[in-house]
Amino acid sequence: MRLTTSTAAGALLLATTGIQADIVMENELIISNEVFDLNYAMDSEVEAVRQRNETQFYCIFRSKWTVEDHPEHFPKLARFSTPVLFSHTKQYTPFLKNREANYGIEIIAEEGFTSKMQEQLDQAGDMVLDYGEARGFYLNRKHYDLNIAYFPPVVVTDDHPYLSGIAGFDPSPDWFTGFYMMDTRDEYSGKFWSHFKVQSYPWDAGTDGGTIYEDVDHELEFPEPVHRITPENAQNKIFVSPMGDEVLPVAEFECILHVCPAEEPGCRKPDWPPKNGCDVLLYPECDNYCDPEVDEVCERCVRESILDPEILYYPDCCAAGREPKTGKDCAGRRSGATSLCVGNVVSWIFLSSWIAFWMM
Repeated sequence: MRLTTSTAAGALLLATTGIQADIVMENELIISNEVFDLNYAMDSEVEAVRQRNETQFYCIFRSKWTVEDHPEHFPKLARFSTPVLFSHTKQYTPFLKNREANYGIEIIAEEGFTSKMQEQLDQAGDMVLDYGEARGFYLNRKHYDLNIAYFPPVVVTDDHPYLSGIAGFDPSPDWFTGFYMMDTRDEYSGKFWSHFKVQSYPWDAGTDGGTIYEDVDHELEFPEPVHRITPENAQNKIFVSPMGDEVLPVAEFECILHVCPAEEPGCRKPDWPPKNGCDVLLYPECDNYCDPEVDEVCERCVRESILDPEILYYPDCCAAGREPKTGKDCAGRRSGATSLCVGNVVSWIFLSSWIAFWMM
């Protein structure tokens, strides 16, 4: 695989510092900027070829499917079906652009079930190393930061360095999002990435002729090739941006590296996922400062819908767009802050006048 930016130095800078850049990755199977966006990657000190300890990636699935970015016919009750993530060799791909989808992809795209995909991964033998599922979820249209799901750790090796991920849209005829053949190694250094972020786009599995989210079943007698949805081929402009000139990413997979100690094969990263369910990769340390059992600022906030966690904590409920469960409500706090501000202004005017009087 070749990683290219505008210069080789730019690629090395990305690998060593994690600076974001436009990236094109190519091999004989894919031009991956046509499949996914790798918009962040940082090198580790773990050399893939020499690594003998169990090496894992801990990943979060994050929705970017919104009525603001994908407004046409957006469903009132939108959901991501169970996201899946697995590690594999170069010889195995769950789907390929312009090729017919396998049955596992078809079922995920049309029905949201993963059992057939699991069967196919099991039948792939040594080509697939590890597999994990996150929970499906309904989109919270008010608080986007809750639209996440945690994967269990997925093991990688130098022989199985590729990650692929998939999730279905619900409702939809046969649409899904995902990526394939993400190499978890930096080819220049031979080391695993310590942290990377992949953004994925909507795809059409080519197995159903439906044209809107809630369409009835229109199974195609002759399936079409899998294709990424673009402004040119989008049915009824679904997934197309408000400007009408692009289809923006609908999901994000963010992953961090974890290496088990030699004496602890099969280890697990502590507190994954965090008990409070916060997005620890987007908001580092939120698992601590939003935990009422530690000595940090932490407020319990009002639960607004069944989509919210039963017990919801933020360091500042009002700043997060929530009402605190106890104490002054947000309106009361703003009123108090305004009074304090006015008082300060009056005091400043009085002090300035007093100083001016004595300097005359």
